Amino acid sequence: MPASSRQAEYVLMCEMSYFAQAPPFRPCYVHLDAQQRPLSMVGGIRVSDTADRDNPPVPICGLNIDNTPLGRGHIMALQLGGPDVSENIVPQYQQWQQTGAWRQMEVSAMHNAPVNGVFACLMEYANTGDATANGLYDTFSNVDPLVYWDDLRIPTRFRVWLLPGTANPGAQLLTGILAAGLTDLARSTAAGNLLTTLGTTPAFAEFTVTTMPAEDRTFWMRNQLAMVVDESFEAYQEHYSTLDAPPSPHRETEVEYVFGRGQEVRTRLRDDYGWLAHEINSFASNGQLLEASFHERPLKARTLKNIERREKAYAAKQSKWGKVKSVNEMRLARLKRGDPY
Repeated sequence: MPASSRQAEYVLMCEMSYFAQAPPFRPCYVHLDAQQRPLSMVGGIRVSDTADRDNPPVPICGLNIDNTPLGRGHIMALQLGGPDVSENIVPQYQQWQQTGAWRQMEVSAMHNAPVNGVFACLMEYANTGDATANGLYDTFSNVDPLVYWDDLRIPTRFRVWLLPGTANPGAQLLTGILAAGLTDLARSTAAGNLLTTLGTTPAFAEFTVTTMPAEDRTFWMRNQLAMVVDESFEAYQEHYSTLDAPPSPHRETEVEYVFGRGQEVRTRLRDDYGWLAHEINSFASNGQLLEASFHERPLKARTLKNIERREKAYAAKQSKWGKVKSVNEMRLARLKRGDPY
């Protein structure tokens, strides 16, 4: 069934935060707090393909995540049978949830889902800040893309269970939360006691997110590399535009800049952006600066050939310019001495 059709089914079959879903998909329930933050998610697992999925809806908590490092993360993945609704969306770091540890957990869950299984997730919120009041949008865009998003609407802990529905506690969740005909009060009460119901059952996965995850930090450090190369090169161009300096024979002269002045970029990363020595050593070699500038990792064979071609052309241009300059300087010296031309 196309994702858009599934979403229409969800809306029609929604009773508060209970989503009956059209067969073969199974019921799901999201327990929200007074601030519209999802505290828990319980759903019947139905592994499926989502190749034709629409863009996810905005998170129910109301946090604007446009132009931030955050993405619209499904608590229960569509591929596990979760509904594509705002109640099933929380702000999650984009790389972490798209390709990183959270996504890897989802893939593992699809491969390990029990027959007639039940998905359960508990979330906690340890942040106390407010992204809007604290100006995090401006800080991220103009000052520090590595800033941690301290906002009380972003979950900081996730605990995930995959439970067989034929035995407790999975069977209890099917009858006490997901069964048809229950009142929302009954479902919310049972969901509020979820931790007690799960008892000592080991979690399938557990995550604490109180710093920018490594996947996202790496992504935004590379992005910052490209930005600093661009800024440094623009400053270099502006400085030398009024001087008698050789122009590059090609437009993409960031290549020459990186090879000739990469250390200046690394100094800016340290002095202006607070990079530590081990971060510079790990992420800011000349090759990595070029990868960031070209948004290719690793650099493609054609890009490497173009870089080599530009380097040779630039070196030839400099050499030719240097010879011309030397001849002109000698002529000027002769004129000053009054020697014949």
